[in-house]
Amino acid sequence: MPQSRIFDRILLKALHLPLKGLYGLALVIAAVVATAAFRAAFVTDLLPYLFFMPVILIGTFLVGPAAGVTAILLSALLAGQSLSATNDPFSLTGKQWAAQTLFSLVNLGIVFLAVQLRRTMLVLERVAEERRCALENLGRQTGERSRLATIVEQSREFIGYADLGGRVQFVNEAGRQLVGRANADGQAEIADYFKEPDRSRFRSEILPEVARSGLWSGEVTLRHFGTGEALPVRFTIFPLVDDADARIGYGTIITDLRAQKAADAQREMLTRELAHRMKNTLAMVQAISAQTLRSARTMEEGRDAIASRLTALARAQDILTHTSWEKADIVEVVNAAIEPHRGDAGHVTISGPHLDLQTQRALGLSLAIHELATNAAKYGALSVEGGRVDMCWSADGNFFRFEWIETGGPTVEMPSARGFGSKLIERIVAAYFDGTGRLEFDPSGVRFILEGALGPGSEQKA
Repeated sequence: MPQSRIFDRILLKALHLPLKGLYGLALVIAAVVATAAFRAAFVTDLLPYLFFMPVILIGTFLVGPAAGVTAILLSALLAGQSLSATNDPFSLTGKQWAAQTLFSLVNLGIVFLAVQLRRTMLVLERVAEERRCALENLGRQTGERSRLATIVEQSREFIGYADLGGRVQFVNEAGRQLVGRANADGQAEIADYFKEPDRSRFRSEILPEVARSGLWSGEVTLRHFGTGEALPVRFTIFPLVDDADARIGYGTIITDLRAQKAADAQREMLTRELAHRMKNTLAMVQAISAQTLRSARTMEEGRDAIASRLTALARAQDILTHTSWEKADIVEVVNAAIEPHRGDAGHVTISGPHLDLQTQRALGLSLAIHELATNAAKYGALSVEGGRVDMCWSADGNFFRFEWIETGGPTVEMPSARGFGSKLIERIVAAYFDGTGRLEFDPSGVRFILEGALGPGSEQKA
């Protein structure tokens, strides 16, 4: 018996040797040629076919049917050469041709049998491995008999068993709580725990599979006996046997999948929400890039303007990330947008209550402040020592007002043309607030007034 197991292991390992394709075919051809050379050197003209048959069998078994057929043709050719009086494998007598034909037919049968044997052994190996895994899993679940009762009763999994007729005999505390059944009194059947169509599936598919293979595991839907709630679970059922290996019933292990299903649904919802927000952000980036390049006088100017605006957008998104993209505090938005231009203390002042801004409003206000601060740093109040910028905002219910006021800077002149920055401040940002934006070029300093709605969900904080 041990020798048989050793032979089986060697045979199974041989089946998995990397002898595929041209590599395996070349080895078989080499083996046939070597066999012909051996026979010619040591056996002379005796037994022209016998030595080729093991090579054909082994080559087919290890490499495949193509290698076996190739070995048959090459063997017949070499054997015919040794039989021919002129060393011409095609110049044979009638009896010799009959022998060649018989040799080919017999070995084709050997090839067929070897292929079937190879397939059978691979199937048996796979079945044995699957059964071994199932038995190991069953062993891990049941544990030592001496502690089985404690493990079952304290387990958070639904564990129970039923007799051969399918009548439930025992369900642990976790199982009874899951399905809302006070006890397992031997009257309910396993199928009673299922909701349709899994109840019919239990009888037509699950039990026959347990009888055939000894285990079934998969997702099904149970029912709560009190509320009728559908309970998604992973249901595992297997036969129970006594010491004589006779079946006495069924064991079940059930895992509640409600939390996992809820997590999967939440993850799917978050994925869709992330995709939506990415689309919105990319659309905003595309619009900013296109409009900036359209109004830029040079490529360098356009590149610098795009980089600056996208940096401002990124700072606002950082704030939103901390609140899961639901809202942002206006104080944080304003400070983050003005920070690169704040300079010495007193140049910039802000005043206003803490307000929660929705995502698009926070992004829009951040871009507006960035544009105003960039212009002020180049041409306005922040470009000289004594200049200053005052930002203030207020809210009255859903009404929102924001002001940017520059003082102490160079005299302001009305621009001859409006660029994309002005359009961004007056039109685009105002649209985010469902309101209006006015950019005033007073000689004493630029002033921007934004009036609109805070939107649903926004609130003033203490």
